[in-house]
Amino acid sequence: MLSASVGYNITLFLHLLAVVAAFGPLLVMGRLFSSDPAGAARIYLRVSLPALILTWVLGMGVVGSSASAGEKIAMSETWIVLSLLAWLSMVAVAGAVILPSMKSTSAASQSRLMAGLGISHLLMVLSIALMVFKPGS
Repeated sequence: MLSASVGYNITLFLHLLAVVAAFGPLLVMGRLFSSDPAGAARIYLRVSLPALILTWVLGMGVVGSSASAGEKIAMSETWIVLSLLAWLSMVAVAGAVILPSMKSTSAASQSRLMAGLGISHLLMVLSIALMVFKPGS
């Protein structure tokens, strides 16, 4: 049987892998969409969005198993609350801006898509900063 801290480390590793899968394609999505809109939409729907959901699930697993690794993380910590708000904002931007914009190749849709991707990039950077610096802990 795995020790609790090994389980924590595996969960953390999978969380980070999900983050890479969720945000890696977003960094090139604008360029990809301009050359292959259907392919970009497929990657977004099949890779980025599911990985974004997994990021949350595994992040909750990291918080839940943190006590076993000797560093108890409380859900009420500032950096956790702000990270959850950033994640919720990313999901909202995905549903309200990015997905609808991918249904059309018009200039207005492309402009909205780029704005949505830019907001997602900023939220990603904010989330990374929160995870690294852990304000309020």
